[in-house]
Amino acid sequence: MNRAFIDWKHRYDAQRIATDADQSEWEAVRLHTTNIDAGIRDEIMGGELANTEAREDRAAVVSDEVRRRSALLGKNYPFSRSGNSLQYNGSASRVYEFWLCITFLESLSTEVGKRFQIAFERLIRDVLVSHLGGDAIGLRTGVPNDSLEPRPEVIKGIIAELNKLAPDEWRWNPEHRYPEEPDITDLGDLGMDVVACRPFEGKRGSDLFFVGQCACGLTDWHQKLHEPDAQRLSSWIRPITYVPFVRVFAVPFHLPNTAFLGEVAKSSRALPLDRARIVEIAERAGNSEHIRTQAKEAYETLVNLAISGGRVVPRGSGRSRRKGGAGRRSRSRGSADESTQP
Repeated sequence: MNRAFIDWKHRYDAQRIATDADQSEWEAVRLHTTNIDAGIRDEIMGGELANTEAREDRAAVVSDEVRRRSALLGKNYPFSRSGNSLQYNGSASRVYEFWLCITFLESLSTEVGKRFQIAFERLIRDVLVSHLGGDAIGLRTGVPNDSLEPRPEVIKGIIAELNKLAPDEWRWNPEHRYPEEPDITDLGDLGMDVVACRPFEGKRGSDLFFVGQCACGLTDWHQKLHEPDAQRLSSWIRPITYVPFVRVFAVPFHLPNTAFLGEVAKSSRALPLDRARIVEIAERAGNSEHIRTQAKEAYETLVNLAISGGRVVPRGSGRSRRKGGAGRRSRSRGSADESTQP
């Protein structure tokens, strides 16, 4: 059977296995070392893996996922293996660990959760700027507003900032049926969390912009695949850009299945950035220093906050029970309705 088809067929299983691998990694971050199969304890306790054979099979595929991550990221993977043990070594930037924190936060609607959401969007902006190189510039455009990085609060003012980068483009010009001064609760950020561009030196406009959606909710990320919607933007911003902008879809977790990564790219018509790709860019020589200095809150500080402040789902809790087995985390990507996913 064609390998690509096999990957596609098992794309949802791969996501669930990735969740278990995340649990093992997070326990290693907290305890410095743990068993690789620590991530399947909830399934064992809930009766989902009722016999020894099922447990061994699941532990084996979780181990394979850890091995895949290690091979993909090489020296940038902040863990090492010794037999069945997973040891946390720490990364220079703490970017990988920061993504794990978002994966295990109980809620993004709390004040602490919002800090992580804002930091996530800042980091994607800085990753895009680093990836573009040269004199690339970026702006975080998402809501809520960031007290550590002053900027206009309402979308009209944010678009005005983008217009400064391209005076003939990004013009706030609502259609006649829309108000000139909409309330922030009516529009929010129009589905735009970050915007980045590397303008040509001639400053004649018609540059290529990258517009990103940062989907950090682990149950509803697939509902944001089509944000930002260019048609919706064009009702308020006319023109947007002369050159059609490139959409970027960023998530804090791994998309471990190559076929599923392709499905996300095809469904969203966007450049997908998952944890592996983000870490690859962030840890590149010359990029890590820029990303570190641009952080308004050190990622190590946020990771320590998550560990010491009890802001992550503790082992064995935060689960919604389901008939016939253990419930997944309330924010687990595995709990989303697969019929609405790519």
